[in-house]
Amino acid sequence: MDGPIGYAVSVIVVPALVAVAAAAPVLVGPLRRRAAAVECAVAFALALAFLLSFVRELDENAVVRQFVAIEGDRFPIERWHRLALAAIVLALAGPALAVVRAFDGRNAARYYTAGAVTVAAFLAGLLIEFPRATTAGQILQGATCALATLGFARFSRTGALWNAWVVFGALAALLLLGGFARLMVMSAALSAASFGIAVAAFVGARRTREPVAVEGGGGVGLVLGVLAGLLASAGRGYDQGDLPVWCWTAAALLPFGAFIFGRQSDRAPSREASTFWRVLGAAILAAILLGAVAASQFAGGAAEPEDAGDPMDGIYG
Repeated sequence: MDGPIGYAVSVIVVPALVAVAAAAPVLVGPLRRRAAAVECAVAFALALAFLLSFVRELDENAVVRQFVAIEGDRFPIERWHRLALAAIVLALAGPALAVVRAFDGRNAARYYTAGAVTVAAFLAGLLIEFPRATTAGQILQGATCALATLGFARFSRTGALWNAWVVFGALAALLLLGGFARLMVMSAALSAASFGIAVAAFVGARRTREPVAVEGGGGVGLVLGVLAGLLASAGRGYDQGDLPVWCWTAAALLPFGAFIFGRQSDRAPSREASTFWRVLGAAILAAILLGAVAASQFAGGAAEPEDAGDPMDGIYG
């Protein structure tokens, strides 16, 4: 299959399907009654979707050259390629956090999660830089990762995967408007994977007796929140479309939209109804966000970028 459709299937659909296949055996079947197994599988599958899309868009050498020198390789490491390294770390850290949380009580699990999120946010702000990076920008990057994780864990809850579909879909749209098509397909793959895994989780809940809920806490929230924060920061750093600076952080924090209908969600008669209300708030905010960005672009009133210089300056390193 050639052309745009074949390309989209290769870099978006295939990674998403592989991620769903990786999570499905745990989501549908007896393992669905084990919270740690569900959290491990979903966290790993989400990170895997992004990593596979990265490899299919570029190649495996783009990952390998970040660890070792490749003989005869003349291609430089661009700064955004470190997102693949982040995905690898998250693919290991997410399941590891789920295992650690399973060995202690609920209160201790919260401390483990808070510690892991704090460390991840600190490392994200310290080690991963994109063009136009400033000290304030790096602090914002780390804070966005932490806050996005909180949004998925505390506010999205059972709607985390559906809200991830919305968040990464919105980020994909912004990345396309910002002229970063390569990273756009990776965000789209993660969005599609979130949707597919959410569907598998819904089916599994119907087919399994006493299933555990798939929520946004622990390893799942860690993977989603850190990737959302890093994608938003990368989009802001590489933006060639002069999009409003605030839109990137706002997109990563869309999970907080679940708060809009929090009262209706708490009073909902079923888990499915509660999830619907949590997703509806984020979806409405996403529509407003994309509408505002589109209007600003159409009116020629987009905010000036943080640095009026060439956005491709400093892409290597």
